[in-house]
Amino acid sequence: MAKKTIFGIIDDLRDGLSELQKALEPLTELAIKTTRKEWKRGKKATRKYVRKNLPKAVKQMRVLQGKYMSAVRALSKAQKEQIKKIRKSKGYNQALAAAKRLARKIA
Repeated sequence: MAKKTIFGIIDDLRDGLSELQKALEPLTELAIKTTRKEWKRGKKATRKYVRKNLPKAVKQMRVLQGKYMSAVRALSKAQKEQIKKIRKSKGYNQALAAAKRLARKIA
């Protein structure tokens, strides 16, 4: 068995890749045609549906929820349970304040 140099191995890999590319060439043209058709129809695979017209209250609620989640992240399980109870009974604002108080005690 003859020893191959690294350059010989790289040349073999390049040849294999070029053969694979030639074999897949008909499929690439087919894929391009179908994606162009779908793109013209408005079916863009890379885009996700984003609802831009959210009510102001929903946006504010999501901001508040994000602040709540970041405040609760550092707490222990028992403390998280306390904060959950406060959130369910009194709302996000009270729970956020309580979570910040507990986080100050930890730090």
